[in-house]
Amino acid sequence: MVEPSAVLSKVTWRLIPFLFLFAALIRLQREPAGPEVLRVPGGRPVAVLLGAVGFTTTSAAIALSFLPAPDEIHKGRAFAKILGLTLLMIGSGVVAYALAVRRRRLAAPSAGADRNAPGEASREGR
Repeated sequence: MVEPSAVLSKVTWRLIPFLFLFAALIRLQREPAGPEVLRVPGGRPVAVLLGAVGFTTTSAAIALSFLPAPDEIHKGRAFAKILGLTLLMIGSGVVAYALAVRRRRLAAPSAGADRNAPGEASREGR
């Protein structure tokens, strides 16, 4: 039998990317659209309204997913499990992102030195 708190934490994990999606919809309305970009019909006001409604609805769904089921015997433990699993999943994503940024920073100076070396040699030859 599947435990309800595991299902609710998976619901939360699957909804979090939608928060970024709706926030990006709002944020990108500030940028000028290129010729290949399709805008939301109705322009910026409609896009911001749709983004705000989507963000609010998704936030409410995430908040409600933290409430344990009415028939849950150990409501505090269920809430802690949902919260803990959600924080673990978000934390693992943050750690993966931080490691990727660190790896990119460590690789950038050596790549930059390799790119500058031939240019410097060609300038000296002039």
